[in-house]
Amino acid sequence: MRHSDYHGEWPFQSWGIGAREDAWCLLDFGRDIQVDEMALTLRADFPHDSYFTGCTVTLSDGTTMDINLTNSSLEQVIDLGGVKTTSIKLSNFTVETAGATTPYAALTEVKCMGTEVKN
Repeated sequence: MRHSDYHGEWPFQSWGIGAREDAWCLLDFGRDIQVDEMALTLRADFPHDSYFTGCTVTLSDGTTMDINLTNSSLEQVIDLGGVKTTSIKLSNFTVETAGATTPYAALTEVKCMGTEVKN
Protein backbone atom coordinates (compact mmCIF):
# COMPACT_ATOMS: atom_id res chain seq x y z
CA MET A 1 0.00 0.00 0.00
CA ARG A 2 1.31 3.42 -0.96
CA HIS A 3 0.67 6.46 1.26
CA SER A 4 1.47 9.81 -0.28
CA ASP A 5 -0.94 12.16 1.45
CA TYR A 6 1.04 12.45 4.68
CA HIS A 7 4.66 12.78 5.72
CA GLY A 8 6.67 12.20 8.83
CA GLU A 9 7.84 9.02 10.49
CA TRP A 10 7.73 5.54 8.95
CA PRO A 11 5.85 4.41 6.88
CA PHE A 12 5.46 7.91 5.47
CA GLN A 13 9.01 8.40 4.20
CA SER A 14 9.74 10.62 1.21
CA TRP A 15 12.63 12.21 -0.68
CA GLY A 16 12.70 15.93 -1.32
CA ILE A 17 15.08 18.51 -2.70
CA GLY A 18 14.99 20.82 0.32
CA ALA A 19 14.77 23.94 -1.90
CA ARG A 20 18.06 23.04 -3.63
CA GLU A 21 18.23 23.90 -7.32
CA ASP A 22 21.01 21.35 -7.96
CA ALA A 23 19.30 18.32 -6.36
CA TRP A 24 19.23 15.00 -8.21
CA CYS A 25 18.37 11.36 -7.58
CA LEU A 26 20.12 8.43 -9.31
CA LEU A 27 18.63 4.95 -9.73
CA ASP A 28 21.59 2.70 -10.61
CA PHE A 29 20.47 -0.76 -11.69
CA GLY A 30 24.01 -2.18 -11.88
CA ARG A 31 23.31 -3.95 -15.18
CA ASP A 32 21.54 -3.40 -18.49
CA ILE A 33 17.79 -3.27 -18.26
CA GLN A 34 15.03 -2.46 -20.70
CA VAL A 35 12.63 0.06 -19.13
CA ASP A 36 9.13 0.28 -20.54
CA GLU A 37 7.79 2.84 -18.12
CA MET A 38 8.53 4.68 -14.91
CA ALA A 39 5.97 5.82 -12.33
CA LEU A 40 6.52 8.68 -9.91
CA THR A 41 4.34 9.25 -6.87
CA LEU A 42 4.55 12.72 -5.39
CA ARG A 43 4.11 13.38 -1.70
CA ALA A 44 0.68 14.97 -1.60
CA ASP A 45 0.20 16.34 1.90
CA PHE A 46 -1.79 19.30 0.56
CA PRO A 47 -2.06 22.13 1.42
CA HIS A 48 1.11 21.72 3.51
CA ASP A 49 3.22 20.53 0.58
CA SER A 50 4.05 22.20 -2.66
CA TYR A 51 4.59 19.82 -5.59
CA PHE A 52 6.93 19.10 -8.49
CA THR A 53 5.60 20.35 -11.82
CA GLY A 54 8.38 18.66 -13.77
CA CYS A 55 11.87 17.24 -13.91
CA THR A 56 14.47 15.92 -16.34
CA VAL A 57 15.02 12.18 -16.82
CA THR A 58 18.55 11.25 -17.98
CA LEU A 59 19.45 7.72 -19.11
CA SER A 60 22.93 6.19 -18.84
CA ASP A 61 23.64 6.92 -22.54
CA GLY A 62 23.04 10.65 -21.96
CA THR A 63 19.56 10.74 -23.49
CA THR A 64 17.38 13.27 -21.67
CA MET A 65 13.66 13.97 -21.59
CA ASP A 66 11.74 16.63 -19.71
CA ILE A 67 8.55 15.42 -18.07
CA ASN A 68 5.55 17.26 -16.65
CA LEU A 69 3.95 16.35 -13.33
CA THR A 70 0.68 17.34 -11.64
CA ASN A 71 -0.43 17.81 -8.03
CA SER A 72 -1.83 14.33 -7.56
CA SER A 73 -1.36 11.57 -4.99
CA LEU A 74 -1.72 8.97 -7.77
CA GLU A 75 1.14 7.38 -9.71
CA GLN A 76 2.19 9.47 -12.70
CA VAL A 77 3.34 7.07 -15.40
CA ILE A 78 5.99 8.06 -17.95
CA ASP A 79 6.29 5.90 -21.07
CA LEU A 80 9.99 5.24 -21.73
CA GLY A 81 9.34 3.02 -24.74
CA GLY A 82 11.53 0.07 -23.80
CA VAL A 83 14.83 1.96 -23.65
CA LYS A 84 17.99 0.11 -22.66
CA THR A 85 19.86 1.73 -19.77
CA THR A 86 21.91 0.99 -16.66
CA SER A 87 20.64 4.00 -14.70
CA ILE A 88 18.02 6.72 -14.55
CA LYS A 89 18.79 10.13 -13.10
CA LEU A 90 16.08 12.60 -12.06
CA SER A 91 17.15 16.25 -11.92
CA ASN A 92 16.15 19.86 -12.71
CA PHE A 93 13.07 19.68 -10.51
CA THR A 94 10.59 22.54 -10.84
CA VAL A 95 8.30 23.29 -7.91
CA GLU A 96 4.87 24.93 -7.74
CA THR A 97 4.46 26.73 -4.43
CA ALA A 98 1.17 28.60 -5.00
CA GLY A 99 -1.29 27.71 -2.25
CA ALA A 100 1.22 25.64 -0.25
CA THR A 101 2.19 26.52 3.31
CA THR A 102 5.82 25.47 2.65
CA PRO A 103 7.98 25.54 -0.49
CA TYR A 104 8.88 21.87 -0.06
CA ALA A 105 8.00 19.14 -2.55
CA ALA A 106 8.93 15.46 -2.37
CA LEU A 107 8.69 12.04 -4.00
CA THR A 108 7.10 9.14 -2.13
CA GLU A 109 7.87 6.42 -4.68
CA VAL A 110 9.84 5.89 -7.89
CA LYS A 111 8.99 2.70 -9.74
CA CYS A 112 10.50 1.36 -12.99
CA MET A 113 8.85 -1.42 -14.97
CA GLY A 114 10.75 -3.48 -17.53
CA THR A 115 13.02 -6.48 -17.90
CA GLU A 116 16.63 -7.40 -17.42
CA VAL A 117 18.67 -7.46 -20.64
CA LYS A 118 20.33 -10.85 -21.13
CA ASN A 119 23.82 -10.46 -22.63
